[in-house]
Amino acid sequence: MKDRYELRYCAFIDILGFANLVLNRRSDPQDSDFIRRLLLSFRAGQLTSMRGRLGSGFEVQIMSDAIVVSAPTTAIALDKLFKQLTHSAIELLAAGYFVRGAIVKDLLCHEEELVFGPGLVRAYHFEQNTARYPRIMIAREVVEDVAAYGASSQLFENRTMQAADGPHYLHILRRLEHIASTRSSAEDAFGSLSVWTRCRANIQSRLEEAADNPQHFEKVHWFAQYWNKTVEPDFRLGRIQGPGL
Repeated sequence: MKDRYELRYCAFIDILGFANLVLNRRSDPQDSDFIRRLLLSFRAGQLTSMRGRLGSGFEVQIMSDAIVVSAPTTAIALDKLFKQLTHSAIELLAAGYFVRGAIVKDLLCHEEELVFGPGLVRAYHFEQNTARYPRIMIAREVVEDVAAYGASSQLFENRTMQAADGPHYLHILRRLEHIASTRSSAEDAFGSLSVWTRCRANIQSRLEEAADNPQHFEKVHWFAQYWNKTVEPDFRLGRIQGPGL
């Protein structure tokens, strides 16, 4: 059992859309069972996947529709954290859900059933108040670590981007960018281009569904622009269509 704070990377990730799912299915008492089964299935699958991929030194907790992951403050650990969050974000996008979150480096106490500390408070605050769009924001101190780690290796090359409104964020479409730029037909890290096809269809659908909700439309529109900037104009997956795109 940990009895003191440690300096750790802490990621707080919110799965957008689960709240609407709950509200839309509240009319039938049996719907609570549906939500429960869905969350339990997601929790078991994600915990198994994350812990299997990340290995020792990492801690993972899933609280309803939010995920907290922490890692040691090393280059190798941050690389693994970036890869896992990217993988989970694409898996969820292919299933129809966006994610929004933040990664910080700060003091944290994180064990199997308990997590608290300044790191969690800051990550949650950034996710709620600064990230704004469906993106995983990266706090300045983590950006500085990425630059320092990258000075001696290419491990973090093109792993982060800076948005026009200021924050840096995790480049979760990095693999798609490579596939699009090379016109690759080979299977990618997620199995095949069918995963990316589902992602594109979900973004397009969510954008059209948000037409009567300007605040929600703005968030989906941001991700649609991110997708379109990533995909080559003549790439077969196609761009997202809509006003301003």
